[in-house]
Amino acid sequence: MEPADPTSKTLSSLSFLNEGGRMGAAIRSHDWPASPLGPIEQWPQSLKTAVGIMLSSKFPMFLAWGPELTFLYNDSYIDILGAKHPALGLPFQQIWSEIWSDISPIIDQALAGEATYWENLPLLMTRKGYEEQTWFTFSYSPLRGDSGSIEGMFCACTETTATVLGERRRETEMERLRTLFDRAPVFIAVLAGPDHVFEIANLAYLRLIGGREVIGKPAREALPDVRGQGFFDLLDQVYATGEPYAGYSTEVSLARSPGSPPEQRLVDFIYQPIVEEDGTVSGIFVAGTDVTEQRLVQLKLRESEERFRLIADSAPVPMWVSNPDRTRSFVNKAYVEFLGMDYEEAARLDWRTILHPDDHDRIVAESVAGEASLKPFTLEGRYRNRDGEWRWIRSMSQPRWGPDGSVEGFIGVAHDITEAKEAEAALEGRVEARTRDLVEALERLHQEVAERERAEEALRQSQKMEAVGQLTGGIAHDFNNLLTPIIGGLEMIVRGVEEPRLKRLAQAALDSGRRGAKLATQLLAFSRLQRLAMKPVAVNGLIGDLRGILHHTIGPNIAVETNLADDSGHALCDTNQLENAVLNLAINARDAMPEGGTLTITTGLHNEATGGDLAAGDYVCIAVSDTGHGMPPQVLARATEPFFSTKPVGKGTGLGLSQVYGVAQQAGGTVRIESEEGRGTTVRILLPHVAEGGDRPKVGGGSAGPVAPAPKACRILVVDDDPDVRSFLADALGALGHEVETTASADEALRQLDNGAPDLMLVDFAMPGCNGAELARKVRGRRPDQRIVFVTGYAESEQIDAALGSDAPLLRKPFSMDELAAAIGDPMGSAKA
Repeated sequence: MEPADPTSKTLSSLSFLNEGGRMGAAIRSHDWPASPLGPIEQWPQSLKTAVGIMLSSKFPMFLAWGPELTFLYNDSYIDILGAKHPALGLPFQQIWSEIWSDISPIIDQALAGEATYWENLPLLMTRKGYEEQTWFTFSYSPLRGDSGSIEGMFCACTETTATVLGERRRETEMERLRTLFDRAPVFIAVLAGPDHVFEIANLAYLRLIGGREVIGKPAREALPDVRGQGFFDLLDQVYATGEPYAGYSTEVSLARSPGSPPEQRLVDFIYQPIVEEDGTVSGIFVAGTDVTEQRLVQLKLRESEERFRLIADSAPVPMWVSNPDRTRSFVNKAYVEFLGMDYEEAARLDWRTILHPDDHDRIVAESVAGEASLKPFTLEGRYRNRDGEWRWIRSMSQPRWGPDGSVEGFIGVAHDITEAKEAEAALEGRVEARTRDLVEALERLHQEVAERERAEEALRQSQKMEAVGQLTGGIAHDFNNLLTPIIGGLEMIVRGVEEPRLKRLAQAALDSGRRGAKLATQLLAFSRLQRLAMKPVAVNGLIGDLRGILHHTIGPNIAVETNLADDSGHALCDTNQLENAVLNLAINARDAMPEGGTLTITTGLHNEATGGDLAAGDYVCIAVSDTGHGMPPQVLARATEPFFSTKPVGKGTGLGLSQVYGVAQQAGGTVRIESEEGRGTTVRILLPHVAEGGDRPKVGGGSAGPVAPAPKACRILVVDDDPDVRSFLADALGALGHEVETTASADEALRQLDNGAPDLMLVDFAMPGCNGAELARKVRGRRPDQRIVFVTGYAESEQIDAALGSDAPLLRKPFSMDELAAAIGDPMGSAKA
């Protein structure tokens, strides 16, 4: 006997894989010795048999074998795996980890020997790179090994996802159809077969038949009270012939609720056969409407129309009903009698043909507009009656609406107002004459009221600016008091310190303080409390001298033009302040013309005759005009208010125009501004016109009047209620080599005078109780030759002049060390500075 061929033995052991297709080839080539199942040749026969059955099937199958439930599957199962393929030889749990919690209890049942079957089990799988809801129908069966013990499990499965989703879509569609039927305003039913069995009945149908349970019942059984009324015979006819039937206002008797007597209803309905593809009739579609109430309404409407006709014919005035095309659907007896025609002719008549020629176009236009408005409207015009006379008719029409809210035409009534019109014409003549008298009187009253309003507005503006001026003057006074020790102290530090950095910081602070002092000066200028050197100023010469500065200040892209009138002459003002005012206006004009433009300065003589915001008389007018963007009315109204500015932060203090206004007011003039957005601005300064060298009011001297020289080292009494200013003056005067005594009030100063007179008194003007002027009068009453220098941050010119005369020495806060030394007449002041 020859030995067996090993190769033929191996091929024989793999014969169960012959019919396996792609997966059979994959199983044959897989590295099974490295897997828990071991070489194929050593597989139990029961496993080989199960694999052979699985591979030969066209139904999706898999089996899991061994402790790790190693996975094997056939070609039909590949699509179920999706992107998880290939998964041959992997543990069952690793392949389907995302559904393991769902299927592991079923697997445990199979491994325990219990076969299971599941239909349309929902599983959330991740087999295509994303989660998807799936459904499967499958069975799990235990697999026994050659020893008879359970070694694995076998599964035959099919994916039912498409079936489940399709069924759900069908159910949804059917539910939607039922919902649509129930929402339909008509009653609907579907009857099946020759016995007309109810398959569908919507809510409207159930309401019609009293809510009976009819689904699944033949029509004759479901609606026994309808027998003998012909409806069942019609159903049989339609089912037999396949021809539809429609009924209108058909009477039907049926019970509307259980146990109630039959009720008569009127219905419009149609029986429509349901024809299959082979031409046979499988049922009948029933649809219709209960028109009982509609028919009753129609009957009542006919009765109402008849009553309306009787009432309208009894009316003594013409009445009509029109259609949307303006034809008459009804006219009453009075309408016919006015025209002198029969009813049909009167209804067909185009009323425009009997309009007076002078009224025709107007009445037609008003009629068209009234109808278009869909609101009641009235017309008055002349119409020709049956006798050819022109009669004034007032017609009133209003729209009539249909059940759907659309306009169906108009209802109208007319009144003959000829007599009223004739009486009105006679009355109008008398009224017109009286009206002319009233209009003339009213016009005169309006002029008087307007003049009074202008005067009141000028007064309000004057009071407002006066109040603002007092406020800004007070602010400037307090500001100057604060700045006096600051500037003086910093100046002493700058002069005394040698260290460069500290000297630089002190100098920067000193410069800032001086800028603050300039701001206070501007506030005083607006408040008209600044002490000005008023004198006749040659206006044209001043403008000529400023041309060079103006060209340098406003830049090359703005042209400067002047138009100086020869008769301008001299104006009463402070020369320096007037120059500053013109420069301020030129800078404002420059800022209003960022793209360039023209600045025009005009002078001339202006005569003020009205006596409004100025006293009547002659004034020199200096007008500064620009071609810039102009000001809106709300900005123009506030232009001269202090701190009001439309410029960006850091580009202006809002005091430029305020200062100009203050200087002009203090000189006895004013400022007037004209501006329009996009057209530019013109500011006019009006100043009193005076003769050269002529008399002028004395407004006050400069910042420090002349004083007799004081001794080199003298005794000085400082009187100031501000402790900081008082302390600073004591230090500063001490640094100048003087003996200094200080006091905070006028009473204390008078008491010290009794103990001995100082060489010089430095007196603050604004003090509580007794101001500087009052103290000076008391001191001069005791010591007529006492030297006094006023120290003030306010510029109370009139009161100082009254106390010591117009040349009274004055030291204005804040002041420098040089100014202090000059005020007290110290010949060493400059040297020590």
